[in-house]
Amino acid sequence: MGDQIGHGGILSSALSRWRISRVLPYLSGNVLDFGCGRGNLADFVPSSRYLGVDFDDESLQIARSSHPQQRFDRCIGTKCIFDSIALLAVIEHIERPLELLDDFDSVLKEGGSILLTTPHPRSDRIHGFGAHLGLFSKEAHEQHVQLYDHESLSRLVAKSKFRIAAFQRFMFGINQLFILKRK
Repeated sequence: MGDQIGHGGILSSALSRWRISRVLPYLSGNVLDFGCGRGNLADFVPSSRYLGVDFDDESLQIARSSHPQQRFDRCIGTKCIFDSIALLAVIEHIERPLELLDDFDSVLKEGGSILLTTPHPRSDRIHGFGAHLGLFSKEAHEQHVQLYDHESLSRLVAKSKFRIAAFQRFMFGINQLFILKRK
């Protein structure tokens, strides 16, 4: 999902590292990397505390090959509980994001956090132009379902069992980090 489609452009790896750098200070305990793509976050989390989940078989194959010590799968599993759930450039690709948040409620430990990054809607034209030039992933741009700003993500999260506990913009304001906690 997020980082697997993000490798189609010249700057995609650098953008992925930038997203990871913003999330790392907030990661703790057992980590679910949802939409793990090629497993870029796996480099920063001990294998005993990491699970990468993605629906793209090619990305999972690359992740497993690149990070043989880490666990990658197509599903979370019923007995898994996480302290941190990371969605790096993923939520904007999800058809039913509220259902996804509801699903996370059952696997997030009490006191845990959902850490998500998403491009700001104002970045759409920049991203589209950059994708056209090959700087960013064309596939990622074409697969955006909805881009969220603080207000629109706040409305979405308000319908869930979570709240926005912290928010910051980065990448010169074109990307955002949201930290969600239970209400």
